[in-house]
Amino acid sequence: MGHKAQANGKSFESAFHVMANLCGFKVKPIPTMGRWMGSNLFKPIPGWSDFMLIAQDGRSAFVDCKSTIETAFSYSKVNQDQIAFFQSVGDLCPAGYVVYFVPFNTVVFYEWQKLQALRPEESLGPDAGIVLGKIPALRIQDIMGVIKRDQVA
Repeated sequence: MGHKAQANGKSFESAFHVMANLCGFKVKPIPTMGRWMGSNLFKPIPGWSDFMLIAQDGRSAFVDCKSTIETAFSYSKVNQDQIAFFQSVGDLCPAGYVVYFVPFNTVVFYEWQKLQALRPEESLGPDAGIVLGKIPALRIQDIMGVIKRDQVA
């Protein structure tokens, strides 16, 4: 990934953190993971997710923020290790990707099941997920609607 794409991704991640706070969520960043390569080189590796969102009623969700300048989100941008983690927590809370489509100024939540079913030749458009809205007016609480109230313990 290029420096400009990484900067755009980090910028959206920071903006999402602020917007989630404004929507009343407690936002817990998940620390960056990594490994030592030799004695002096630490190589960051993708973590399980960027954030754990905690609603005022105690419900939670795990999300990883992505941004794209494309009009669709492709299979190549899906990290299978993250999907395996999302699957492990997916029966207890919503989990998946929050994707910012720059050309549409639209943010979409894709549940892990949708990402897991994606095939290498496929991609997801903004209409294939839960549209959270346009920046800065996001409805982040719509992520919590993924799990029905009676499933929450």
